[in-house]
Amino acid sequence: MEERKRPAVVTIVAWVIILLSCLSLLSSLLTPLALMSPEGRQKFEETGQSVASILIWGIVAGAVGLVCGIAIFNGANWGRVLYLVFTPVSMVLQWVLYGFKPMSFVGIGIYAVILILLTTSAASQFFGRQPEQVPESGK
Repeated sequence: MEERKRPAVVTIVAWVIILLSCLSLLSSLLTPLALMSPEGRQKFEETGQSVASILIWGIVAGAVGLVCGIAIFNGANWGRVLYLVFTPVSMVLQWVLYGFKPMSFVGIGIYAVILILLTTSAASQFFGRQPEQVPESGK
């Protein structure tokens, strides 16, 4: 069976998603360290959310992103769909819970670029491509 050739843009996007998700997971896991300083405690108190909810949400969002990045790298269309749906829902949820911050524009920009790249014709063909039919001999 012939293997599908992954477009370079899909490879790059997958690695960017994997890298950003790992950074998100790392920062979430380091959240308890931020509580050791008075400034860190004050920032968490200003959100009005519990540290546990912030920690859990960060881990869930990072883990989902990591799974999506790996799935996209491996050519699984469900990973692309999950990423393209989960990310904006996640952003809106974060804005509702923690407020809209100027850095949110960076996230919106990154998402917009990834959205465009994952929906190019080359990417769509890669994810939607069916296994090629083998012609039957004698017909």
